[in-house]
Amino acid sequence: MKPTLSIGFLLFVLIPRQGTCDKFNLTEEVKKYIENYIAYELVDYSLDKPVAGIKPTLKAEAGHVIYEDCRGTTSYFRDLNCSDFYIWYIYNSTVTPFNLSTDLEVSYKGERNVTHNVNLNNATSVHWNPENLTLPLKYPKTFSEKKCNFSIEITCRGLFVYDIRRPKGDKPGKNSFGIGHVADLNSKRLVKRGDDVLAYNISGVFQHTVTCKYDLERSSSETR
Repeated sequence: MKPTLSIGFLLFVLIPRQGTCDKFNLTEEVKKYIENYIAYELVDYSLDKPVAGIKPTLKAEAGHVIYEDCRGTTSYFRDLNCSDFYIWYIYNSTVTPFNLSTDLEVSYKGERNVTHNVNLNNATSVHWNPENLTLPLKYPKTFSEKKCNFSIEITCRGLFVYDIRRPKGDKPGKNSFGIGHVADLNSKRLVKRGDDVLAYNISGVFQHTVTCKYDLERSSSETR
């Protein structure tokens, strides 16, 4: 397992950007499913805590990041002082009761790969600022930038639990139910991989910026 580099800051931004961010709420989606398919009256339900003496078995995990449609490239110059800045804009994010950890690996200084383990639950962006640059980022005359679309699959396995009144059909009043069925309510966003398995993607744009400027201290020492 690769070590995590601790220089700089790794920050999570939890405030959605109006008009650009779609946050999928797994808990609310389960509630909608129960109200549409299971009961006329919902008393209680949960994805991670017992309800009416029944324990849910649901777990969720984030897969590996997949990059595609990359454009641009980053460049470093020996006679300039260059700094890196990395940001993942998560335009289709998610909020769940679970930790959604995954590894984000990047090339640092064009010399080595650095891996950060991050929890993507409820995050609308993540950035790593190894040189602690002032934000918002200022672009000098010499800079280069690489952008890629990215996606990460979220997989949920197990059963949620509910307590209802006035069931639809022959549904029991207190029960556990496979998370995979929730895809029947939203087949455009969700994928059913069996009664107990649900999958969907979070996605966005990754941006790696390299800014370079003349190193005055080094230049002064060289001219002495």
